[in-house]
Amino acid sequence: MGNYKQQGKSTADVDFHQMLNLMQEIKDLLNSIYTKGLQDIWLPKKAVMKFFDYGASQMHQMEKDHNIVCSKIKARKFYSAESILKLIEKNKNYDTI
Repeated sequence: MGNYKQQGKSTADVDFHQMLNLMQEIKDLLNSIYTKGLQDIWLPKKAVMKFFDYGASQMHQMEKDHNIVCSKIKARKFYSAESILKLIEKNKNYDTI
């Protein structure tokens, strides 16, 4: 972030750019869902944690409580997009929409 301050950019600019990057990642994931189908999409743990704004222990608890399908390759963990979407749909509350 020091680089941004040297270039005359504020912290708000950095946050805005991070938000734009995250929105682009979500857009790319949605595009891949439409072309591949949910069963073929695996989301990196860090992306899911960022999406839900959860820490590692909250993610672990969510896995256990909601039977989130995951795959682990060495130190990296991935979540099934289909199981994440099912969890979101299951918890949909029309009263707040």
